[in-house]
Amino acid sequence: MCGIIEEIGFMYFAPFIVRAEHERKVPVVIERATAEDLKATAKVPKWQTDWTSEYLADEKIEKYSLKTKEGNLIALGAYRVMGRKAYVYILYLESAPASNPTLTAKREYYGIGEVMIAFGIKFSIDSGCRGDVLFEAKTPELARHYEKDFHARPETNCQGLFNQIHRKLTKGARSTVWLLTPHLTDYIF
Repeated sequence: MCGIIEEIGFMYFAPFIVRAEHERKVPVVIERATAEDLKATAKVPKWQTDWTSEYLADEKIEKYSLKTKEGNLIALGAYRVMGRKAYVYILYLESAPASNPTLTAKREYYGIGEVMIAFGIKFSIDSGCRGDVLFEAKTPELARHYEKDFHARPETNCQGLFNQIHRKLTKGARSTVWLLTPHLTDYIF
């Protein structure tokens, strides 16, 4: 979740998440992930993925952290500008264990995925990619969520290219690619 503040023709990215306990908005900052952020994923409580792994070590993959203003690490995201600045591929997003629905029944924060995808769109704009992002649905439930809540659509024009890239990055796995473009972002903000 995030808000856009418009002031004299400029827009500011003002991301926030929601603390589940009180249903209150919590302002967050998104910045390049540090080595400490990545190492934290291998410590207790362990994350689903060790972000220091060889898979995420590629220097072309840009990693960002989402933190509260107090510096608490809430999520990490891996993004990559593809082609000749054609689009940003969101390689992977992960919430910290306390807010990850696959690791806990009661999340500390929610709205994390929306913020990280919205940041991907901002990153795309800042990188000269017009706000276009591609990402994959790792489960049928997530695919329905992206389509219903974000109005994302399966991208068939890039599917062949994506499958080639994805097979190279993930050693053969396949899934559906989803496209979010600037005109669809109104549903997120």
